Amino acid sequence: MKTARPFFVFLLFVIVSTLVLSFMLPTRQRLEKSISINAPASVVFEQVAKLSEFNQWSVWSLGDSSAVYTYQGTDGTLGASSSWKGHPLLSGEGKLEITAIEPGSSVTQSLELTDPKKVSAISRFTVVEQNGISRVTWNFSLATPRPWNIFNLFADLNKEKGADFEKSLQALKERVEKRTGNTTGKTYEVQPMDFPATRFAMVRQQVKWADISVFFKSHLDILYKETARQQIAAGAPAGLYFVWDEKNQQTDMGAALTVPGGSTIQATIFRTEDIPASKAIYVTYAGPYDRIADAHNSLDQYLANKKLQQKTPVIEQYISGPYNEKDSSKWITKILYLVD
Repeated sequence: MKTARPFFVFLLFVIVSTLVLSFMLPTRQRLEKSISINAPASVVFEQVAKLSEFNQWSVWSLGDSSAVYTYQGTDGTLGASSSWKGHPLLSGEGKLEITAIEPGSSVTQSLELTDPKKVSAISRFTVVEQNGISRVTWNFSLATPRPWNIFNLFADLNKEKGADFEKSLQALKERVEKRTGNTTGKTYEVQPMDFPATRFAMVRQQVKWADISVFFKSHLDILYKETARQQIAAGAPAGLYFVWDEKNQQTDMGAALTVPGGSTIQATIFRTEDIPASKAIYVTYAGPYDRIADAHNSLDQYLANKKLQQKTPVIEQYISGPYNEKDSSKWITKILYLVD
């Protein structure tokens, strides 16, 4: 009994620790992926809202020719569902049901896998059109009930399944653009680089997409004047995008200038922020900003192909732009993605 007592004490400690930890950890894993498509939102939305169309471009459906699908309800409307049975190592067996829909804007689906193991998840697509280009964002939330949620410490949904979501979105893009004939999106050469530790002087706030250009113009003018007044050597202007909110069409961003390390700017509305040295990839884009999405798409595809993890913020360095060049075809933007 003396030797058994420490074992039971240890076992009790493990059980209590597991229960406490399970209540501290979230009960869902989340993943978000996006892509820009050269097509109207109405065309793109049909592809993400209709379950029969979804099964034509998702990698799980494309990878399992043995899967048999059954549909109930009016496809693309609230309550419609798709059930399937396929190879247990590929698509398995389950059901996908539309639980919420905002026509032309967003659709939410509940996913229930029953074989080879039981899984519950929520899948949500949002589609936002700007300048004829539709941005599709795919949010996926996987239920991990207590006490099994402690395994979230060791599992990473993005690392394990992120590439599948990216491949699906790329298949969606190719499918839509082929159908509409809008395959004019340009591919840009992506280059790796070592991003040096950089200090930015900036104004950072939440900005609606429609107000970005006005926000830049008004605050960069003030930034230039203030850095000149304080005799701080400022570099080219930049945009730092910390959050890109598709649902609310706004961004947490900074209108910024690079400044020497260690310098400070004494003004109420300004701040300095240090971005540490990092590996990065970049594209040099020439032209007006309404076609810059193609450059971002090239970076997104490079991330997927190389299986790199992106860090915030996204940095756009405006080597030349409306502040010093009237001809928009001569505007030069260096777009950087910081990566692990």
